[in-house]
Amino acid sequence: ATSEQEADALRDLQLGVPIAVVPNGVDLESAQSMPRGYRERLGIPPDAFVVLYLGRMHRIKRLDLLADAFDDLRRTHLSAHLVLAGHDEQGLVPGLMRRLSAHESSVHPIAAVGGRDKWALLRDADATVVCSDSESFGMTGVESMAVGVPAVVTRTCPWSEIEHRQCGLCVEQRAAAIANALRR
Repeated sequence: ATSEQEADALRDLQLGVPIAVVPNGVDLESAQSMPRGYRERLGIPPDAFVVLYLGRMHRIKRLDLLADAFDDLRRTHLSAHLVLAGHDEQGLVPGLMRRLSAHESSVHPIAAVGGRDKWALLRDADATVVCSDSESFGMTGVESMAVGVPAVVTRTCPWSEIEHRQCGLCVEQRAAAIANALRR
C-alpha cells in the first residue's frame, strides 16, 4: 500500500496476507537542482502568489472546488495566479475557464508537464492543491514538498501527515476551507 488509508482498505478485504506501507519515492536530486522558469513562460509576475494544480484533470479531482477556492482567494489576493497543469481527460478546462472568467488573465491551463518542466513549474509555485474525492497516493503533494512548496490537501486524501509535519495544511473538502488554507 502507498498510504495508511490504502492499507486499511486492503485490511478490510481480509485477504489474509501481510500488508506493508511503502510510499512512492521522489527524485530529490532533480527536485532540488532544477532551475525555476515557468512564471516567465506563462507571463506571471515574479511577486505573484502562484497556486498550482498538477495532475490529470478528471471530475474525481474536484477542480470545481479548486476553481471556487481560487475565486474566493482572489477577493483578498488580487495578485494570485492559478496554474492548471495536466492532461484534460474529460474536457474540463473550458468549463473551469467559464467558471473563472472574472480572473481569466490569472488562470493558466497548460498541458501535462514532466521532467525538467515539471520541477521548474513546482519550484515556481507558492502552494499546490489536491482536493480529490479519493486518492491512494498522489505524487503532487510529495513532489511539492520535495521542492519546499507547501501543499494544501483535503481530508478526503490520505495525507494528514502533511499538516502534522508542518509541510502544508489538511482541510475539509470545501472551497472556503481550501481558500483559507491558501491565505495562511
